[in-house]
Amino acid sequence: MRQTRIQRIMKVGESAWLWRDSKTGIAVIRDGATGLGHSCHANISTTGSVRGMKALGYWAKDSRCVRFGGFVYNIDTYVVSDAYDEVAGQNCMCPACIARRAKEAQSGVSACA
Repeated sequence: MRQTRIQRIMKVGESAWLWRDSKTGIAVIRDGATGLGHSCHANISTTGSVRGMKALGYWAKDSRCVRFGGFVYNIDTYVVSDAYDEVAGQNCMCPACIARRAKEAQSGVSACA
């Protein structure tokens, strides 16, 4: 039996599920009703150019990037614009999110406040 690294974690809406990549820790919400994906990290399609994003200054030159589900995520960014992004951020287990939550716990201040 083949073990997948992509795990469905929980249902978060009528047609929305939280998924996590066990290798990278990236968490995303896929909303089947709208066809949208939600994450707390800036991302581009794998057909896009990470080198171009860095060269144009949209992403820092030293940004850490990981691939998951047809997208490349810049884990050094934290971008939350709606409730699903927030849920994805709370459940993301990438190194940057783990460090961010530890820093928030020490300071008592949330990145979303």
